[in-house]
Amino acid sequence: MSSSRVIALLCGFLLCASGATAFVPAAGSSAATVAGPSTSAAVTTPGYLPVTAERSGFASADVSVTDSLAMSRATLDQRLTRATLQQRLDEADTDTERRRLVSNATDVLETRTDALVADATDARERFRRGSLSATNYSTTLASIDARAESLVSLAQFIEGRPAASASAKTRAAQFRARLLAYSDSLRDRVAAAVDGEAQLDRLYVEAGPNGTALAAVDDGSYVRTASRPTNYDADPAGVPSGSAIIDHVESLYPWVMNQSTGVSFVPIPIQSSSAKYAYRLTLTYANGTVQSYVDMSSGEVYQETETLAVDGLAASPDASTTSGEAQLSVSRAYPGGPMRVVVTADGSPTAATVSIANETVGGTGTDGHLWTPSPTGSFTVSATTTGGETLRVRTASLPAA
Repeated sequence: MSSSRVIALLCGFLLCASGATAFVPAAGSSAATVAGPSTSAAVTTPGYLPVTAERSGFASADVSVTDSLAMSRATLDQRLTRATLQQRLDEADTDTERRRLVSNATDVLETRTDALVADATDARERFRRGSLSATNYSTTLASIDARAESLVSLAQFIEGRPAASASAKTRAAQFRARLLAYSDSLRDRVAAAVDGEAQLDRLYVEAGPNGTALAAVDDGSYVRTASRPTNYDADPAGVPSGSAIIDHVESLYPWVMNQSTGVSFVPIPIQSSSAKYAYRLTLTYANGTVQSYVDMSSGEVYQETETLAVDGLAASPDASTTSGEAQLSVSRAYPGGPMRVVVTADGSPTAATVSIANETVGGTGTDGHLWTPSPTGSFTVSATTTGGETLRVRTASLPAA
């Protein structure tokens, strides 16, 4: 993509242009923490935000009344807070009283945000230690997601109150930006599965000292989300210039300049007179999208969601085996990355039941293909055709970024 095209796309999202400042990420910024394209992989994917994973596994989100009620309560609590605040604002007689009410609500927001961060950290530590299963960790993440979304809504509610002081609006925006590290589309999918509104059979989960990543293949798309909360800090910064944004996007995702069909940049908060704590970066290209939340002062990516159409991924056989006229081929990926399994019979695609590490993960269908997140380390892939023939191949994930 030409620089002029990128500038045109970005400038439409730049507010406060007259007060823009140069954007110079601090040393050790996310330009070094976003992995480059997996060009050595049998399945080629763009760069992604890595997590130093110490433990990984697969979760199956099932309907759970307890978890569902916990998520509903989290949302209801925040709705009640907003409704109660609005009622008290309506009943207040003076501007001074209204400002006090909004300030108190901001204190509640801060307390609940701190509690959410502590609970998320504790859950990640328990999963890392092995005291929490992948399934239980995924439903805990979904509950935290529900709380985070409700608190973000509360923050936006506070920011929009006419009685809110500049300080209250600034604090609410800061908490809102921080909370975005704890909410993503896959956590939403887990919540929907827990509520019985969707199905998510095979969810890859990994966690380490610096964050958590989830991955799944759902409805023809590979989705990976990664959260690194410590990459967010509470220091605000000015909106960068257009050229600085271009340079930084290129350093974060170097493939985007050649592949992207659209780039958007939205500061948080968007109001021109407010301090900026983060920005939402959305990159659109032929095979999918990447949405990142980037800390404004340091340039660190602290939350990323990557969505790729599996039909558009380039893949070459990396490990294969043949039995008679049947062949099983596997295209490897990094841990949690999109792995392709292909089964043919007499050279034509054929339906087969696929198992990985002795667990049935799905079928290839009549097109002979199955896409699924790759396990970590070495594992066996087996496929049983409709004719009853079983093929097995031993393979391994590629090194993580």
